Amino acid sequence: MKRSEIPLLLAASLVFADATIVTLALPDLLVDLRTTVYGVAAVLGVYTATLGSGALPAARLVRRAGCLRTGTAALCAFSLASLACAFANGLVVLLAARAVQGVAGALILTIAGATLAARRSWISIAVLSAAIGPVVGGALTQAFSWRAIFIAQAPVTLVAAAFRKRWSDVPPATASRGRVNSRPLLVLGLVSGALTALLFGVVLLLVVGWAMRPLSAALAVTLVPVAAFLGSRVAAWCAEERVVAGCALIGGGVGALAFLPSNDVAWLVAPECIAGFGMGLALSPLLEHILPERAYENRAANLAVRHLGITLALLALAPVIAHDLDAATERAKLRTVAVVLDAPIQPGEKLKVARVLVSSVRSDHPLAAVRVQARSARDEVPGADRPGFDSMFHRVETVFVGAAADAFHRAFLIAAAFALLAALILILDTARLAWGLTMIAAGLVVIGAQALVDRYAAPPAVRIADPCRPRKLPHAGGLTGITQALVLRALDVAACRLGVSREELVLALADKSEAERFRRRHGIDPKSFQALLRLIG
Repeated sequence: MKRSEIPLLLAASLVFADATIVTLALPDLLVDLRTTVYGVAAVLGVYTATLGSGALPAARLVRRAGCLRTGTAALCAFSLASLACAFANGLVVLLAARAVQGVAGALILTIAGATLAARRSWISIAVLSAAIGPVVGGALTQAFSWRAIFIAQAPVTLVAAAFRKRWSDVPPATASRGRVNSRPLLVLGLVSGALTALLFGVVLLLVVGWAMRPLSAALAVTLVPVAAFLGSRVAAWCAEERVVAGCALIGGGVGALAFLPSNDVAWLVAPECIAGFGMGLALSPLLEHILPERAYENRAANLAVRHLGITLALLALAPVIAHDLDAATERAKLRTVAVVLDAPIQPGEKLKVARVLVSSVRSDHPLAAVRVQARSARDEVPGADRPGFDSMFHRVETVFVGAAADAFHRAFLIAAAFALLAALILILDTARLAWGLTMIAAGLVVIGAQALVDRYAAPPAVRIADPCRPRKLPHAGGLTGITQALVLRALDVAACRLGVSREELVLALADKSEAERFRRRHGIDPKSFQALLRLIG
């Protein structure tokens, strides 16, 4: 490769990586821009949608206007849009700037493809850039802020524009467009969607669910690009067999992420390595041999399908994650209350701790919030009660980690299904059906093995007991312990008559907003002393 082409190569790498580079910044965006899971998914989705939908028009424009003018304009527009993203003070402005980045990115990749497509480096950046993006973004986010991601992008494309005289003289590819089989294109879209779901889900799980710092999370996902590089080096088997095996490995690795027993990062190693190796094994032969990019139209079709596949995956998974996150939050609140009520600490401490922990569940970073609150609450607990408090807090942490796993469980399984479906589509009506089915079965075995590990290695879930049945009560000792036992039994009686759990009733008594929800749902004010007396009596 000529040194004069390096700036354009870096610009193209940046455009590919920009589909995922902000992934580790999404939790910070969630807070700073006061948005939702849908909003942060749109930060990725708007970019990939405009890039994907603009790929084919970009190819036509470059063929008519030439590389020099369109390339320079696109590189400058991408730089300006990056700065607009960096200084955006609201989600709408950020999304508008991301859309400009997507349109400009389509032109940049069209031109870079004409210059670099004949080289192995083009396939390498197409495969690896998206996997490296979160690592770079995470480091910038922790060192500075999410805005630094976009500030750092601006000079990269400007430098490439400054070298325009060098790369614009390279003649475009002249090969005519070959006959394109729709099945490999569908495979490319499904695999791209599955891999984006992998990075999107893992990052949110690590930063929001497990309270990891962005840089630590970035290091945790570095296994994906490393394994992808190793997978792209494999030369055994024919191209189709490698793609099928890679898709099956992606499905197995992503599906295994749905069954993580705890928040120990070691549990991520095998699933990430399997999925990352599958990424390199599948995408390299897919783009190099099965969907070769010898003409503008071929490259444009690949770019369009790849990025629209990412967009559709985000559209499909964002509602699933949002719904499951809400459901997991509700379960976490009830289980947190259950842990506190069963803890062998004084009743007065229980009420204070319950309020604090339930408020932590609602925060944007629940596990991080509960750790901070627990440290403060522990200082106020009498020395004799601290062992019981520490035991209780360990169980509460388990509840929060389990809630995070529940929130992403279905999303990982759906993403795994995308990859396994891609493998199945590629082998239908071919002589490699037996090979493909064997690979798919291997992917399912990986998921099944991880599910078994999760079943036996995960801590037991906190159970919400039936208030109508006798249960073992905590022993706090002394007169307060006797009083506590009487109060808990009275709560069981009231909850049984209302047909709710004791935890839901206590939650309503401890929190004003929960009390209003309880009243709307059950037609009774839980804070009404007379109403409670009637239920108990």
